[in-house]
Amino acid sequence: MRFVEGPFGREAERFNFSWRLSRLGSKRKTLVDLPHENVRLPADYFSEKSYQFVSCYEKDFSLNPVEGKTYLLYLEGFMVTAEAWVNGSFAGKGEYGYLGHLVNIGSYLVHGKNKIEIRVDSREQANIPPFGGLLDYMTFGGLFREAHLLEKGSPYFSYAHLSWDERGNLLLDAPTEGEKKGDITLSIGKKMWRRPLSPSGKYDFGVYRPKKLWTTDDPYLEKVRVECGGDSLSFSYGFRRIELRNGALLLNGKPVPIVGLNRHQSYPYVGYAGTKNMQALDADLLKRYGCSCVRTSHYPQSRRFLDECDRIGLLVFEEIPGWQHLGDEAWKGRCLEYLRGMILRDYNHPSIFMWGVRVNESQDDHELYQKTNALVHRMDPYRLRGGVRFLQGSELLEDIYTFNDFSYTPNKPLLTAEDAQKKERPAPELVTEFGGHTYPTRKEDNEERAVNQMLLHLRVIEEGKKQGDIMGTIGWCAFDYNTHHQFGSGNKICHHGVFDLFRLPKFAALAYAANRPQRDYLEIASNWGYGERNYGGVCPLYVFSDCERVSYQPQGEEEKEIPPDPEFSSFPVHVFRLTSMDGVWGEEWKDTLFRGYREGKAVISKRMLAEQVPSSLRLALSNRSIEEGDAVYARAALVDQTGRHLPLARDLLSIKVSGGEILGPSEVPLTGGEYGFYVRAGRQGRMEINVLCRGFITKGRVSVKKFQID
Repeated sequence: MRFVEGPFGREAERFNFSWRLSRLGSKRKTLVDLPHENVRLPADYFSEKSYQFVSCYEKDFSLNPVEGKTYLLYLEGFMVTAEAWVNGSFAGKGEYGYLGHLVNIGSYLVHGKNKIEIRVDSREQANIPPFGGLLDYMTFGGLFREAHLLEKGSPYFSYAHLSWDERGNLLLDAPTEGEKKGDITLSIGKKMWRRPLSPSGKYDFGVYRPKKLWTTDDPYLEKVRVECGGDSLSFSYGFRRIELRNGALLLNGKPVPIVGLNRHQSYPYVGYAGTKNMQALDADLLKRYGCSCVRTSHYPQSRRFLDECDRIGLLVFEEIPGWQHLGDEAWKGRCLEYLRGMILRDYNHPSIFMWGVRVNESQDDHELYQKTNALVHRMDPYRLRGGVRFLQGSELLEDIYTFNDFSYTPNKPLLTAEDAQKKERPAPELVTEFGGHTYPTRKEDNEERAVNQMLLHLRVIEEGKKQGDIMGTIGWCAFDYNTHHQFGSGNKICHHGVFDLFRLPKFAALAYAANRPQRDYLEIASNWGYGERNYGGVCPLYVFSDCERVSYQPQGEEEKEIPPDPEFSSFPVHVFRLTSMDGVWGEEWKDTLFRGYREGKAVISKRMLAEQVPSSLRLALSNRSIEEGDAVYARAALVDQTGRHLPLARDLLSIKVSGGEILGPSEVPLTGGEYGFYVRAGRQGRMEINVLCRGFITKGRVSVKKFQID
């Protein structure tokens, strides 16, 4: 087996490939690559028992262990527990699936052929967080993240945490295992420091002036490498300062408005088994649609997702696993261990600005939450602490009163901080959920409902910006997600997202896109069907644009201006509102041209057709090049004469793939005229995706590169 340099040191190349999967006790085995779901599921209407079983992942490999070297197996994620067996001997068990498991397997290896077996028990276990109560999300089975075989010399690092304190001192916490001899080397870019190994593992390199600071607009990252005699660790690092002042979040001394969404890490058909690119695409989508922040509801998420948040400047509020339930003292001990492990794993991510130290929406527990707060303060005094509750007047032990506010009415979108906390002088408050179950909306729902969901998000975001004691709002939620029947719409899906399960936007996504400065931007929140709304018409009609003026012109009529909506004045993108326009049920409905003007000139226009006719099938791919085993996102849409998708089309879409695998069925109905799906690449070469609908055929090609450890 070939070992190459990677972020965790020297690791076995291609260790994610060619595993054999079976159910415990079955002789039938399937060849799979990691990340992997233990069973391919329907998108809806399935039982959670479908994935709650024990699965076995086996891998053969050849290795000649070197005397004096340590061999570690690192599983990045599984659900719920994972036992590692090496050459028939039990090597260790992991119970913290969202964080993974690291086990020393050196004493079980032999020269030549070796075999690893991972037994993943995906049944809910009440003594392990987040279980013990009913969860409003599913916990899908399998080895759903990557696996690594690491070769370490002596000494080797337990971890390496880099800090930049308030005085500008560069600090490193890098304890080692093995003999404490030799030097440690820290490299940042072209600059290098060397020190004798410290028994404590703590080092102070003095004042450091970064070349550039990490910000949400310019997320500058430095390449960091830490080395000792038998090991090296590499990671990207962004220098920045997080602080709370006068109720506002400051990044490098400047206020950062928080507008964000909650994210579950699940995907249709494959559950938690999102590849590197799938994870990154979720972060990119949130950033592109105007989010400054994401909350990892309700558990630690993939390092691949966090890496991309670092790269694009998306702030992260990361929290421990759970949903309302608190177990016994042993359960709470595991809760503390989850928090400790989350900080150990994710300490170096500049995007993380706050640790979640409470189980989501749990009751107050003074003793437990004193311990969680003290643990964070001891391990990481440079970040903020929050703990999400839905209780008014809840005990506050954290820096910020993080609060789920579902009190929305059109005239009063949010509680005041005084009402939420039941204090005359409230602490800084961050609204961490709103919307959600109060207004579930499917992508194909009636336009009136879809627009009302959009207005809910617009009004809460606007109110959050205006209330001085509220530092921001994080909506529930980014994507529709699978859940238990007690919470969803009967089909095992919660339709709470501003995107659907397949990452297709609803009108509510426009409320977030309006938070990002745009150029030559014009979006119309309507399907433009006269009989779509109650009693007909499309008004009130909302138009989003960065332009100074927006107009509409029905065919054969004069151009008319659409006034700005005074209700929404805090967004970088203007919101325009048309209260009425001509149209007669069953008689007259016209093509209409919308224009956006800047400095007296029309810079963008869109035509809405009264009678849409299918004209072509569009296929958009997220990537034109991908590594072996990774996946691209494909979005197919049946479009009209202007290129706008047909919003109510439900035609059958056929998908054919060569050189890869579609993650889902090959024949599906369109949802709102579109369908989003993932295609996972095979081995190095070329992958081709063909889609067929209503007699239209289109295809896309993706270059598949050789897999490389990064």
